[in-house]
Amino acid sequence: MDMYGVEVYTATISRITDKILPLIQEWCDRPLERIYLFVRLDAICYKVRYEGRVISSAVYYIIDLNQSGGL
Repeated sequence: MDMYGVEVYTATISRITDKILPLIQEWCDRPLERIYLFVRLDAICYKVRYEGRVISSAVYYIIDLNQSGGL
């Protein structure tokens, strides 16, 4: 895959994904605070190629601020 003049191989993407998936799962499984002072949920929409077609897909993200000031 060639993106922005930089060649990125699918094997490289797979290795990166394999390293970050356990961190993402750990974050998803963490205990939640009882109270959050601020929560923001948003999404970024992209056109992606999926099974030979171009479709719209969203990447959702959440930013929160707990009582101790941590994110």
